[in-house]
Amino acid sequence: MTVQKVVPCIPGFIMHSKLERYYTQRIKKIIQHLQVFEKSVSEEGLHEFRVELKKLSALLRFLRSEYGKAAIKKTKTAIDLIFQEAGSLREQQLLLAWLGKNKLRRLQKSCAAQHPVPEISKALQKVLHAIRKKLAARLVKCRPLVEKTPQSVTDLYTAKLKHHIEESLRKIPAETEWHMLRKCIKQWLYAVNWTTTNKSTSLSHLYIHSNQLQEAIGNWHDAINMHIMLLSMKFHLPKDTNIQKEHASALRKILVTIQRSAREVEKLLLHSGLTGKSISSLK
Repeated sequence: MTVQKVVPCIPGFIMHSKLERYYTQRIKKIIQHLQVFEKSVSEEGLHEFRVELKKLSALLRFLRSEYGKAAIKKTKTAIDLIFQEAGSLREQQLLLAWLGKNKLRRLQKSCAAQHPVPEISKALQKVLHAIRKKLAARLVKCRPLVEKTPQSVTDLYTAKLKHHIEESLRKIPAETEWHMLRKCIKQWLYAVNWTTTNKSTSLSHLYIHSNQLQEAIGNWHDAINMHIMLLSMKFHLPKDTNIQKEHASALRKILVTIQRSAREVEKLLLHSGLTGKSISSLK
């Protein structure tokens, strides 16, 4: 299915809300990526594709909150499947890049041989090829939900997310709450694009600080995932002494990275400008 078939091109057609325009842009971008990935999957293209999937997932999450799970279940299932496959490839790319950056060449080579990026890419392409047409059709079926959603509803939804973030930052969340806080922040950052005040909001201190915070939490979470991947490969490594030594070194280095990333998150949480303030005093 081509982009033209998925995105309506009706003369004089006017979309009445920012949500509709945003949804149309996401469909167009995702279908374009799917068409390119039929031939090859570049690292840069994969990153851009995952960003588009996250944006669409945020919109579907909003629709689910308004119209229930059943309304978008099949579409979300398809998106989740693609995101899972794309995530596996991205994690392997990040791990190999990190090992190379830290000059752990033998371990990098062993890891690349155990889980070859080309094979993971082919697995992703296979999933995308099988699901592309169905996904495009399901995205079209979700459009009526987008079209009937009043601008006031999206504005209220975004305001509630903002309030929740302010409240969380005021209390300074524990480490166990960071990942969920990041999800809420990213949902708000995406949702701001659907509101009537998106330009002024994107220049606000809270928006800028929250974006920095979610990136820091993301780096921390990536490091934790990398640590898990390194631990899981322990019993599958060759008996080569040099590789074993590099693996031990990698575990030490990633723990240092996790600690450094955690300190960065803590620093940003303490300097949010909201600590100790009551919600009623926030603007």
